[in-house]
Amino acid sequence: MKVSKADTNKLASDSEVEKGEYETRKFIVFSENDPIFADGRNRWQEGIDAWINEKYKDDPLYHPPAEKSTRVISDNPTPTPTPTPIP
Repeated sequence: MKVSKADTNKLASDSEVEKGEYETRKFIVFSENDPIFADGRNRWQEGIDAWINEKYKDDPLYHPPAEKSTRVISDNPTPTPTPTPIP
């Protein structure tokens, strides 16, 4: 996964990917569809998530970022204000 260099808890934004401002990291993701759910709840995935949170609570390898960075990288540098000399 491409993770933002500025905020490693978020996926890299399109701008960060375009400018190479990301790190590639690997995560372990367990995913399963519940073949019989009718109420919108995926109970199989809920069980998997509970197990991961119990066994690997503090291991970032099992907790990939889900939120995408909103950082935009511009080609134009932000101008630095020039101080006005005092007479």
